[in-house]
Amino acid sequence: MFAISLSFLLLAGCGTSANKEDNTDTAKKNAVETNKKTAQLEAREKAENQIINAQGLIQQNKFDEAQKILEGLLVSTKGKTELAKENKQAEKLLDQIKAQQNNQSSTASQNSSDITKPSTEATTHKPSSEEFMYKSFKNSRFGFTVQYPDTFTVGPEPTNNDGRQFNNGECEIVAYGSFVVDGDTIQRDYEQAISDAKASIAYQKLGDNWFVISYKDVNNIVYEKAIIQDGVSYNLKITYPSSRQAKYGSMVTHIVNSFAPGHGEE
Repeated sequence: MFAISLSFLLLAGCGTSANKEDNTDTAKKNAVETNKKTAQLEAREKAENQIINAQGLIQQNKFDEAQKILEGLLVSTKGKTELAKENKQAEKLLDQIKAQQNNQSSTASQNSSDITKPSTEATTHKPSSEEFMYKSFKNSRFGFTVQYPDTFTVGPEPTNNDGRQFNNGECEIVAYGSFVVDGDTIQRDYEQAISDAKASIAYQKLGDNWFVISYKDVNNIVYEKAIIQDGVSYNLKITYPSSRQAKYGSMVTHIVNSFAPGHGEE
């Protein structure tokens, strides 16, 4: 009887020891998993901060600095499933930088072609581009941002809060967002915008998720840009007298560079 009891105690002791080992292993696994999740959250937060910094630099026209940050982010997030969203955002921002750099080049080219050659009397006194001070506008529904001259009047908020209109009596800026409907693509919108233009297109370019067109409509120059992102089409349209190119040319470049899409309906 004593031998049986002793055997039972020994077996019980072994079971308790095994349970302790199992609990220890579980605790270690939980700790590893927690540390892994913490590291992933920290990596995501770091990536998001880099994206925010790059967006700020883009709005300041510091494209080289923004590009350096985004290219580094692409490398650090490549192949990491948990950072796929941030990787995609970095790619889109790099595309945006390329588009804005192209816009600058096209605007500069347009400036030279749209300004009428001055007379002999005027050659010694060419009008310089007017310098504007700017304010920022953020749409609370779709999250896009754009800057506009502080001398412009801000139009009333539309009922559906899809965007805003700004003007000074001769120049009009319209920025708005709309949901992408089934079957709608940037290619289709691009072709529709060209079809809707009331004159021959002076400049046009199509990217992966954006397009720009510019044309002269009677006495006005019209510039349009559209970006499709996160199920929303973000649109910018600027109209001004062609005779006032010297005044508004640099303004158009600034506003186009400041136009940044949001991340869908907020």
